[in-house]
Amino acid sequence: EIFYLPCGAPELNPDEYLNHDTKAAVNAERLPSTREELQSNLNAFMQRLARLPQHVMAFFQHPCAQYAAELR
Repeated sequence: EIFYLPCGAPELNPDEYLNHDTKAAVNAERLPSTREELQSNLNAFMQRLARLPQHVMAFFQHPCAQYAAELR
């Protein structure tokens, strides 16, 4: 099912919760100084996230984004 989301309402989009976590994790220790360092940090974060399905499911448990987790 397709859900059309209004502009300016990122809280409705579970992807935005992933984006927030990604930016925070990739820059947690310090801002990467090279493209390679950025890519390495990003790959490490995504590999950790792949082992944490409960964390990924939490993106859909926010009250504004629960519509996306509904099974019909």
